Amino acid sequence: MKNKTYLLLSLLFAITTFVIYACKRIEVTVPDPNTNIDYKCKDIDTFPEVPNLDFESWTLSPTKRYYTPDPDCFWTTGNKSADLIIGSIKPPVTTFRVGKDSAYSGKYALMLKTSSFRLGSTNLITSGTLATGTFQPNVNDPLSSIKFGRPFYRKIKKVSGYYKYISIQNDSCGMYCYQMKGRDTISFDRIISSETKRNWTPFELNPVFRSDTRPDKLVLYWASSENGDELEGQKGSTLYLDAVKIEYYP
Repeated sequence: MKNKTYLLLSLLFAITTFVIYACKRIEVTVPDPNTNIDYKCKDIDTFPEVPNLDFESWTLSPTKRYYTPDPDCFWTTGNKSADLIIGSIKPPVTTFRVGKDSAYSGKYALMLKTSSFRLGSTNLITSGTLATGTFQPNVNDPLSSIKFGRPFYRKIKKVSGYYKYISIQNDSCGMYCYQMKGRDTISFDRIISSETKRNWTPFELNPVFRSDTRPDKLVLYWASSENGDELEGQKGSTLYLDAVKIEYYP
C-alpha cells in the first residue's frame, strides 16, 4: 500500500508538473458550420482546424465521474487521475462541463477549478487544466502518462475568446499558446492574471513567430492555478472559458 501511495503521488505530481512546466519552459478555431467537418482521431494529422473550441461537444467518461472535451485524441485534462482510486485516496475532478446558465454562448462552457485532497499527512493542490495532448495514467512510469501537444501545421496568428476568473487569495490563472517544429519552439504567447473577472471578459493571445518555418505541433493550455507545477495554488480558484476562435496566417 505504501509503494502504491508513493506511485500515485508521483503520477499526480508528474501530471501537474509536466503539463504546466512544459508550457512555462518556453518562457483553436471553431470549425466553420458550413463546412461540416467530421473530426475523426484516425485523421488527426490532417485536422484543418483546431476542433471544439466552442466546447459544445463532450463525452462522459466510462466511470461516469466527469466529461471530457471532444475529441479526446486532441484534448486532455488531468481528470483521468480521478479514476485512480487507491484505498481511501480519491483524486478530485478539476475540469468540468457547465451548462448554458454559465456559458458565454451555446449550451456549454469549460470550467477549470483548483482542488485539493489528502495523501497521508500531505494536502496536495491540483489545478484544473485543459491542454492539447493525450493522457493515459501509468502509475509505474508516471512521466510516460502525458503526450504533450498535437500535430498541427497551420500557423496561428491569434487566439481569442472569453473568460471569467475567480481568484482565491491572489491566485493566478494561466493561458498559453505556442507552436513547435521538431523540438524547437517557433512561436509563443501567454497570459497570466490574478485579477478576478466575474463577468465574461475578452482575451487575446498573439503568438510571435521566431522564424518562417512551418510548425508541426501545437500546444494550447489553460490552468486555474498557474503555479500548479510547484503544487501551489488556492483551492476554489476557478477559470471559465468559452467561444474561443483562432485566426490563421495564410
